[in-house]
Amino acid sequence: MHGKDTTNTTFFKLLEPLNNGRIQKEIRESEVDKYTKKLFFWKFNSLFVYSMLQQTSSLRETSIALNNEHLSQELNLKSISPSQLSRRLRMIPKELLQFIYSDVLGQLQQVMVSQGKDKGLNLSIVDSSVISCAVGKFPWARFRKTKSGVKIHLKIQLHDGEAFPVDNTVTTQKDADRTQMDQLIEYDPDTIYVFDRAYIDFKKFDQYCSEELLFVTRTKDNTVVTVEEELPAEGEITKHQKVTLGKGPNKMEHQMRLLETLDSEDNVITIVTNDFDRDVEEIAEIYRRRWQIEIFFKWIKQHLEIKHLYGNSPQAVENQILIALITYCLLLLARYKFKPKEKLLKVKRIVIACLFESFKSFVRKLNKPPAKTSKGRRRIEHEREYREIERQVMSGEADHLLMV
Repeated sequence: MHGKDTTNTTFFKLLEPLNNGRIQKEIRESEVDKYTKKLFFWKFNSLFVYSMLQQTSSLRETSIALNNEHLSQELNLKSISPSQLSRRLRMIPKELLQFIYSDVLGQLQQVMVSQGKDKGLNLSIVDSSVISCAVGKFPWARFRKTKSGVKIHLKIQLHDGEAFPVDNTVTTQKDADRTQMDQLIEYDPDTIYVFDRAYIDFKKFDQYCSEELLFVTRTKDNTVVTVEEELPAEGEITKHQKVTLGKGPNKMEHQMRLLETLDSEDNVITIVTNDFDRDVEEIAEIYRRRWQIEIFFKWIKQHLEIKHLYGNSPQAVENQILIALITYCLLLLARYKFKPKEKLLKVKRIVIACLFESFKSFVRKLNKPPAKTSKGRRRIEHEREYREIERQVMSGEADHLLMV
C-alpha cells in the first residue's frame, strides 16, 4: 500500500488503526474493490480522512489536493477526478464504514480502559443536529417548500468526563427525534441516558421503567403532570415531586421524579427521571451534562468537514458523516496514546502541521513544553519612577538623562 519512505509519516501512523486484520478481512469479504482499477478502498478512505482533516469543501478540492506530491506519494495515487470520487463515495457500502467505525471505537475503548477512563458513572447522551442543504440538490431531504435538511442522530458516552461517539443514524430533518430512540437507546445496567424533550414518548418511558433502563430528560411546556407526592427539595432544587405524566390513554403507568431548578439565565428547568436513588443535586448535574453533545456537534462541524456535503445521495451523505466520525476517533486515539490531557483541537493542528513529516516529529512537537509565556504588559508605576529620577538629579547621578 505504501512505499518504504511513507510508512513512518504522521499520516500513515494516524491511519494505522484502520489497517488491522479485522478490517482488512471485512474489506476483502465485502468485495468493495472488485472491478476497481484505481481508487481502491484504502486509498479512497485515506483520501477522505485527509479531506476531513483539511476541511476541503468539495470533491473538486479533494481532487486538486493530490497535486501535493507528499499526499500523492503517500497514497500512490497521482490523480483522480471529482466524478470518480463522487461515484465511489455513493457506491461504498455504508455497512463497511460502519464496521470500521465500530472497530475503531473498540480500540478507543480499550485504550481508555487501560488508562482508567472507564471509572465512574457512565452517561449516554442522545441528541440530533441538522445540516442544511439546497432543496434542488437534495429533494429527498425536503423539509419545507424551499428547504432541505439532513439530521444526524447521535449517542455519545461520557466516561469519567471523557466524551466519544458510540452510535449514530442519519435521517431527513422532518423525521422526529423520538423515531430514532430504538436505534440509539438500549439497556445497559451501568448507564444512565440523558436526552432532551424532543424525545418525550410516554409509552417508551413506561417500557424503560419496566426494563429498569435509567434516564433523565426535560418536560415540554404542555406536558400534563399529576402530582402524587411532595418530596423534600434542597440546594438549588426549588421543587421535588413524585409524579405521573400524561393523561387518558397516554398516561404513564409508572411514576417519575420531577425536579425544578434554574439555569444560568434564571429560567425554570423541569427535569424528570425514573431514578429514585440518586440525590436531587446529582440528577440536576447529570442533566446539565447534556450540553456535552452540543459541544461535540459544534466541534465536528467547525473542525471536520460535514457542513459541506460532497454527494447528493442518501448513501453518499451517510458515508461522509461516517468518515468524519472515524476521523474524530482516530484523532482521539492519537491523543489518548501520546498526550491524554491535551486538547483535541491542538492535537489536530499538530497532526496537520506534521502530516507528512516523521511520526517522531509529531510526538516531539505534541510533547514540546510551552514557550515561556509573557507576563503581559507591565503596569508603569509613574510615581515610583518620578521619585527615582528626582533622587538621581538631586544627587548628581543624572548625566545619563541629558540629551547629547
